[in-house]
Amino acid sequence: MTDKSKKSPTFKRHEYAIPFSESLLGKSNLEVIHFLKEKTKLFKEVPENVVEQLGPLSKIEHYNQGDKILIEDTPNDNIYFLMQGTIGVYKQGDFILNLRRKGDIFGEMSLISDKPCSASVIAETDVQTFSIKVRNVGSIIDLEEKKFKDSLYSLYAVILADKLALTTYKAIGLEQKVQERTIELMKVNEQIKEEKLNAEKANAAKTDFLSNITHELRTPMHHIYSFAQIGIQFFNGKKEKSLECFHKILNSCHSMMGLIDNLLDFSNLERGFYECSFTENDVLAMIDENIAGLEHSIDKKKIAITINSSKEDTKIICDRRGISQVIKNLLSNAIKFSRKNKSIQILIKSTSLPSTEDDSTVPAVLVAVKDQGPGIPEEELDQVFDKFTQSSRTKTGAGGAGLGLAVCYEIVKSHFGIIYVENNEGGGCTFTFVLPYSHKSRNDERR
Repeated sequence: MTDKSKKSPTFKRHEYAIPFSESLLGKSNLEVIHFLKEKTKLFKEVPENVVEQLGPLSKIEHYNQGDKILIEDTPNDNIYFLMQGTIGVYKQGDFILNLRRKGDIFGEMSLISDKPCSASVIAETDVQTFSIKVRNVGSIIDLEEKKFKDSLYSLYAVILADKLALTTYKAIGLEQKVQERTIELMKVNEQIKEEKLNAEKANAAKTDFLSNITHELRTPMHHIYSFAQIGIQFFNGKKEKSLECFHKILNSCHSMMGLIDNLLDFSNLERGFYECSFTENDVLAMIDENIAGLEHSIDKKKIAITINSSKEDTKIICDRRGISQVIKNLLSNAIKFSRKNKSIQILIKSTSLPSTEDDSTVPAVLVAVKDQGPGIPEEELDQVFDKFTQSSRTKTGAGGAGLGLAVCYEIVKSHFGIIYVENNEGGGCTFTFVLPYSHKSRNDERR
């Protein structure tokens, strides 16, 4: 009856990759063999008296950096245990892998196949190895020879399986790279879809723009035409009515000119043809001038406008036409989107901006226009300064061409300032722009 309790020696990677310690360096062959007997199953099955006979078959060898330990297509009788250093394995001159872990085993493949070495092994650093002349075991050790050789070949089988596993791992790694590449391609496709969607949105925005611009131009033109006719009819003997008609004509003209100015400014800014003339100007005076120009619209809605400037310095170096256009656009929007009998608050105060030259700050003036309109959805706040963009709350009724705020953004940026919008807690929103008191043009900075 067979005793099934006795099993052939089996090995795992952690059992044959022996962790040689620094204390073994400089020890004798037999001391290393005793260490191997204690640490691995390879020698556990061999009696002590047989272990003693392995001494003449083993040796500790030293190799200098660049030395060839094994040469491809030459015979090999030894199995090597790496004790110290790093080796490189090469096939026909091409690098395959490094072995650097203490206890890594090499040279076994030529023993398994009984053929010359299939690869060269070169010392990448100074190397110390412990080797055993395996093919001479039978001529010296009679007892336990088969058990010992069976143990060796069991070990080789595990090493070979491990190398096959490594090859499989590399194949899996390649498959993973293919999967990663596939995921990347999927992401690119998603990006293409998103860009296509954005392009379609941009195209739709342009279509809306053409529709809005047509409406915006036709409406004031129709008013000019109609009220001019009415003004002529009521001119004789009804001066007050005529004056009201001409006020409406003037207001329509003002509205249309603002739209045309935005179109021209935006076109010039887009092409880089926008010309600035920097002189000293009073921001408060420009605000008063634009309020006066919009007086009819303000009175019609019975909107109260208050200006809080206290004793702030309101004189800055700027392009008067450009900054006046910014003020006009922000005031026009605030009036347009405010309900009747509401108020608009304008705040002017001194502040600072980061310098364009170093980490310091420069004195600046802040102008904030706070209205009581519908406000802007939070998810749209970052888009209000984009060209052809309107808030979803203003696309009907008091809509526009979607250019005024884009023009404001570009003009303020040309002055090295900032502009932003925030929703108010009680409703409506506040548009704020900040400009340095003194200004150096972009052309000056480039020079």
